[in-house]
Amino acid sequence: MVIGDDLQSTEITTRVLREALPVTSSIESFHWDTSELGGISVASLQAERGASFPVAAEWRPSLAACDVLVTHFFPIREEVLRCAPNLKLIGSLRHGLENVDLALARERSVRVENNPGRTAEAVSDLAVCAIIDQLRGYALADRELRAGRWLQPLEAAPHAMDVRMATVGLVGFGYVGRRVAEKLRAFGTRLLVFDPLVPIAEIQAGGAESVSLDDLLAQSDVVTLHARLTETTRGMIGGAELSRLKE
Repeated sequence: MVIGDDLQSTEITTRVLREALPVTSSIESFHWDTSELGGISVASLQAERGASFPVAAEWRPSLAACDVLVTHFFPIREEVLRCAPNLKLIGSLRHGLENVDLALARERSVRVENNPGRTAEAVSDLAVCAIIDQLRGYALADRELRAGRWLQPLEAAPHAMDVRMATVGLVGFGYVGRRVAEKLRAFGTRLLVFDPLVPIAEIQAGGAESVSLDDLLAQSDVVTLHARLTETTRGMIGGAELSRLKE
């Protein structure tokens, strides 16, 4: 059973599954309509924060029969699992699993798989774009020019520098952090990494230096965060950490 939405369409997911699975597999597909919830952006944020949504009546027969449930943002919590007594596997099309009740799935012996690194390419592109922009002030200069004002270089980027001259600190060296490092290496940028979960040899192999968070903050011209929000990482950058940054 597939539950798609406006960000990950039911049609594409179903087509890929039909191509990958044996022809004898039966696939039931449904679209999560979030129009009355404020749209997918609002509904997905609620799902990530623990919200549950009613199971549509037309979904229930398929849930009762399904062995595998593939979801994107629709939250898989108590009501869904109660309606799916034969469920053996939940496949999340996302990296995060905030929309799945992992404890309850584990209690019911339902295996859960996610899709790590799915958006690493897009997110790393955005991070590198933001770094270059902050070093050069392109977005600010563009906004001012469109408003009829021509900024002098020091107004657009008072601390401008070549990307190759910058020291960039990456907090987190997972799927996204490694792609950011790979792209910045092409500029010759000095890279510092803080990630206590990754062996130093792996960080060095990625062309970066493994350092403490304090050293990263003190030495970096730009700090980019790529650590998932957990109870360990919540609030890891606060006033004390900001005070260690360069002026």
